[in-house]
Amino acid sequence: MPPTPCDAWVVEHGGAVDGIALRGAALVTTAAVKKGRQLASLPRSVLLSSDDVLLPETGLGFVAERFPDVVVPPFMLALLLLLHDARGADSRLAPLLRSLPAADELRHLPIFMPSKRRATLKGTDAAALLEELQHELQQTYRDYVRPIARAKGSPFGGAVPPIERWRWSLAMVWRCAVAHGEAKVIAPLLCAAAHGPPGADAWLEHLDHEPGRAAAWAAEVRVRVRARVGVRVRVGVRIRVS
Repeated sequence: MPPTPCDAWVVEHGGAVDGIALRGAALVTTAAVKKGRQLASLPRSVLLSSDDVLLPETGLGFVAERFPDVVVPPFMLALLLLLHDARGADSRLAPLLRSLPAADELRHLPIFMPSKRRATLKGTDAAALLEELQHELQQTYRDYVRPIARAKGSPFGGAVPPIERWRWSLAMVWRCAVAHGEAKVIAPLLCAAAHGPPGADAWLEHLDHEPGRAAAWAAEVRVRVRARVGVRVRVGVRIRVS
């Protein structure tokens, strides 16, 4: 199998992807893989981290002073993702963004549940939780995303991204981010690793993988994230950040 654009981008930045590849939303093996083999090394430069949000180059340093209540890893990572999403092809992390699930692939997530379907849950605990989720989406967009985007000197340039893109950014953090100490990180391959295609759990018992097999990576990949080194991925155990 030829490398995907995201794989090639990782390699161009000094990383390595060997034996696995993204195929749509699935992370599949491209060669026979033995337990304990390192499959990928992701350099720091291809990661999106909440630790980076307040760095001078982002232009978001004013958020800590004006909106201290939201300087927490999940919100800050979603905000940084929203900024890169707004930049599109001009973002230095465009290959990473293109590798993430699109909104239409996330319709099964509660935050994307249509109002008609939510109405069928009226009176249940699930409905109350969904209402709280929708309130958080609307409130953070109204009280923080809009003012941050419109602020003088904001890297958004005064253009407020649509609420649907904020919905997507929050969903990506909730679904794809992994913890690293106090920070949250989104990295190439890891979202597909944590959320394989339906039916992948049928392969949980297999520790050796044949080419092309989409495995239950969430149970069989160890991820080590180090602040300066990056990420290393191995087969054989659960996802773990150390």
